[in-house]
Amino acid sequence: MRPIDLQASTAKASGRLCDLDESAATVRQEPVLTLVGMGPLALVSPPAMLATPAVTRRVALAAVDRGGALAEVADLESAFLTRRYLSSDAAVRAALNALNPLSILMNSEIAFVVIKGPDGFRVGPFTVGAEGAYTIANLDLTPPTDGQIVGVGHTHAAPYSPQACIACVNTERLSGPDREFAARHQLIVYFSSPRGVFGFYDPATMRSSYSPEGTIRTR
Repeated sequence: MRPIDLQASTAKASGRLCDLDESAATVRQEPVLTLVGMGPLALVSPPAMLATPAVTRRVALAAVDRGGALAEVADLESAFLTRRYLSSDAAVRAALNALNPLSILMNSEIAFVVIKGPDGFRVGPFTVGAEGAYTIANLDLTPPTDGQIVGVGHTHAAPYSPQACIACVNTERLSGPDREFAARHQLIVYFSSPRGVFGFYDPATMRSSYSPEGTIRTR
């Protein structure tokens, strides 16, 4: 494992899409999972790896068991809270790759803050929304004692439903509420879509950017 170069990190982490480095540190923290309207959930041991046959099997089980999907989200949160990345883009993309399939299966958005600390960038805790509900507005934006919040990430769950969000006209793109949130809090908003688009909106430049479909895992 190579050491984190925070000078390089600062240069790369302006919120723009950049070369991704998923190097992780081993700092341990107590994980906290927030479930909107669903009460606390016990956490399980973090997996040794985030992309293994065992994880794939658990994702398959989540298709018929929301409880299993929530347990998998908690499992992933435990792992991600200990990981550090060279840029905000790298941290967010790694988290969305792990969370997007579960989000689609549950038809629930999963959101998190992106924190820049002295040892790199991290994401979490994860907030799981009610089925079909808009979620990033429920995030706790209290500044951490060991860093600053530089952005938020979230999934767009299942394909657009007018019953879920009348303003969210296309789940493959950032919504009006996403941009309003970014402007109000002056935070970069990242997202992943049901078709695997990875994108962001930067309120400083008022610019959106989108990757091709299939950039982020969907199953």
